[in-house]
Amino acid sequence: MPGCATGNTSYAARNGVSGLLEMLQMVGTELVATIDGVSMTPTIAPGTRVRLRCANGRLFRSGDVVAFEYNGRLMAHRIVRIGRTQASCRHLLTRGDAMLLHDVPVKLDRVIGIVTAQQIAGNWVALGRVRGGSFRQSISGILTAVIGGVFELSPPAAARLTRWTARVSAWTAARGATFRLTRAPARSAGQ
Repeated sequence: MPGCATGNTSYAARNGVSGLLEMLQMVGTELVATIDGVSMTPTIAPGTRVRLRCANGRLFRSGDVVAFEYNGRLMAHRIVRIGRTQASCRHLLTRGDAMLLHDVPVKLDRVIGIVTAQQIAGNWVALGRVRGGSFRQSISGILTAVIGGVFELSPPAAARLTRWTARVSAWTAARGATFRLTRAPARSAGQ
């Protein structure tokens, strides 16, 4: 496929985000990568090959799926909010389609590319928009609106709030599991 190269993970590991950006610019317009996780299901299934277009200098839109580096890993999530203030204009809020909580704010210089298409049954298909209407997406939208307000004032504060929200959510889920596991069976009236 002209203008397209298959991603080399060891090259990415050695050279990080700047190396991947350089690689994208060297090969032309696109790079092919494989999605491993489940955070973008049902839009992108694990093991799906995707095309990345270099994001250098491109304007982003809410709803775009971007690939970015986070803690040394390559992530691909959908943009849910773009920074609009002086404090946040160099950041994005992203979230996997299957996730309740969004990610910590992503600095624009960590964005590698925009996911433009996925390979399904050997054919390249443009990514669709996320389907709305579920209760989970409504809750996620509320969380994004609240943390998004903090994000516009201070991306670092939004990152702290996001991490705290994730910890509280995990603690609540663990406590719920504990309560379900330790609850005694109901006794009948004759016992």
